[in-house]
Amino acid sequence: MLRHQLPQLPPIDSMLEGVPASLQWIDTPVPIPAAALPRAPIPGDLESIAPAGIRYWGRGLGLEAIRFAGSNRLLIRFTYHGRDRLVEPYSLRQAGTGNILLYAWEVGGTHIKAFNTAEIRNARPTDQPFTPRYRIEFVSGGFAPILPSAIPQRHAAAPTRRLRTTTSPRTHRVGPTYVFRCPACSKEFRHTSNNATLRRHKAPGGRTCSGRRGYLDRVS
Repeated sequence: MLRHQLPQLPPIDSMLEGVPASLQWIDTPVPIPAAALPRAPIPGDLESIAPAGIRYWGRGLGLEAIRFAGSNRLLIRFTYHGRDRLVEPYSLRQAGTGNILLYAWEVGGTHIKAFNTAEIRNARPTDQPFTPRYRIEFVSGGFAPILPSAIPQRHAAAPTRRLRTTTSPRTHRVGPTYVFRCPACSKEFRHTSNNATLRRHKAPGGRTCSGRRGYLDRVS
């Protein structure tokens, strides 16, 4: 059931392995150090935007997919500068130029790297867990909820007297477009309302896709 509600599910085996340790406090309470992992070697003058990443919806950056993967300790895959990348996501920072940077460790690499999120394409969480080597600076609890204050609202215009005309003027829809992505085949769906239900559709290859509920990728 959750497969249709979340971009990706962590492997059940890795989740069950952590259950005994998480319940150890019942028999023998053990204080957990606040700084169990070192901070990633990131310049200190860069502002962390993880708590407020939701305000960047609508810019085509796909930050929620990145934050979901990081919060759930899942590798994320995306295309960057023409190459397919598989990385461990650790932090989102804003540079003085205004660029939003993803600090991540690329699988097979030797050091943490900064990726400009404006140049990241088709970011999607995988089902591959990873063991963090640094503190992960994302919202705790996984996928960030949709906050009403973060979604553009339509403002009602002041009432005016309607003039009679011989022809009806053309009307244009005013309001945000909600772009949902299918977690099974990554196909995009544009909705005029915040409704994650997906219509029946074909996956690449022509088969019927099983995805029926997408996750919000951006608001434009």
